[in-house]
Amino acid sequence: FDLRCVPGNHDHAAIGLLPTDDFNRDAAAAAHWTADQLSPEERSYLESLPHIVQEGDFTLVHGTLRWPIWEYLYSPDVALAHLQRQQTPFGLVGHTHVPMLVVEDEKAKEGCPMYHLEDGTAVKLDDGRLVINPGGVGQPRDGDPRASYAVYDSDARTVTLHRLEYDIAATQKKMEAAALPRWLIYRLSIGQ
Repeated sequence: FDLRCVPGNHDHAAIGLLPTDDFNRDAAAAAHWTADQLSPEERSYLESLPHIVQEGDFTLVHGTLRWPIWEYLYSPDVALAHLQRQQTPFGLVGHTHVPMLVVEDEKAKEGCPMYHLEDGTAVKLDDGRLVINPGGVGQPRDGDPRASYAVYDSDARTVTLHRLEYDIAATQKKMEAAALPRWLIYRLSIGQ
């Protein structure tokens, strides 16, 4: 596969580029555990990833274009600040682990309405600028524990959100065996 990847805050914490002081105790423990699991090659790969990838019509970033690793795109004011920096028609973000759509709309009160995306929602990529968060595969945080991802159809110019069941119990058993924090194990089953 010819992949385009950007690092997130937990990636940076695991390779020592981001201190875990601002992480909650469980997240910090998971980052330290991950750091201990990484091979030198994996660490090198994560270190090599650019914070922002701009290719064709798309910009990829974990957080926002204002603060690529850490800022959450949860509010219209943050979304507007992101869109002011977005030079491509379409943006893809992560960090919140919540599937959503931001549409630039100068007529809207906030300047950019935000919508939660449900399983099967197809977004037509028209002329305006927008940002899509496909959600989280490993740790969804919208109350739906299924893995969340999006597929881009370049012919139809649509992005469709999908949810997929996976064996959460098996993942939780592996986490228990690794002695990861209880809350992180439990939250998988409730999508939090």
